[in-house]
Amino acid sequence: MAKEKEIEIIYKSKIYKLEHLVGMHYFQVPPYIIDKLGSKFKMRLLCTINNKLTFQRGLVALGNGSGYISINMSRLKKLGLKFKDTVTISLKKDESEYGMTLSDELKELLEQDE
Repeated sequence: MAKEKEIEIIYKSKIYKLEHLVGMHYFQVPPYIIDKLGSKFKMRLLCTINNKLTFQRGLVALGNGSGYISINMSRLKKLGLKFKDTVTISLKKDESEYGMTLSDELKELLEQDE
């Protein structure tokens, strides 16, 4: 069976503050982007900001068909970004088995545990 073509979606968003989590920020994922991703909120994504930093995150419902992806202060500092800055975001579905990068040692340990 042929492997499904990987979809990459690139768009711009501002950085917003999550009011209920101190020090946590987010960027919005508009409804048309969610539609392109398959119209689901329960999915893992690879997020790349300004072509500089890639990290794994989950998509969370924001309301009115929009979603958001959180980004912490550490990553913002690494990128030299702050609240209300505009960023270029690249999103791809995270097809990894565990939703994170695993070391070879941990993979081997998990295989032995089966």
